[in-house]
Amino acid sequence: MPNVSSSKRYAQAIFEIALEQNNVDSWVESLTVVDSVLDSESVEILDAPQISKSQKYKLIKDSFKKIDHQVAINLVCLLASRCLVYILKDIIVELNIVKDKHDNVSRPLVVSAVKLDQKQLDDIKVMSQGLFGGQIILDTEVDPNIIGGLILKVDDTVLDGSVTKKLQNMKKEIV
Repeated sequence: MPNVSSSKRYAQAIFEIALEQNNVDSWVESLTVVDSVLDSESVEILDAPQISKSQKYKLIKDSFKKIDHQVAINLVCLLASRCLVYILKDIIVELNIVKDKHDNVSRPLVVSAVKLDQKQLDDIKVMSQGLFGGQIILDTEVDPNIIGGLILKVDDTVLDGSVTKKLQNMKKEIV
């Protein structure tokens, strides 16, 4: 079974082709549309080694005949021929990551104990731009378990200013 590196390699290859053709956004949209049509049962059928490639291609062409995203359909055919349709979602995730890096976009996750208002989010966005540079698109999550403060996660960086973390640090110092 392929690991995450397979989806990364496909995503990188797709990105390079799409960048060369100046249609990265079109690729992302096409793959997302095609993925939304595929349910888990369809993926299972398309990844079944007992089904011939020609049967898989026919099934794909019939399923997507009303969808005008030929490049994405061709990718699904390629993945089906290798019994890898199940990694399509991962390819889309990885493609968006590669696209964001190219476009200098960071997507920090802001975890707070309560819902933040727009002013607070704007302040966090400005602070994030100072830390990470480029365009910032915030994702938010409410987790009452952190008690207060914020946790900011982007890529492999975690800035934990939560009350829970401060209490844990105090406990370590006392013990």
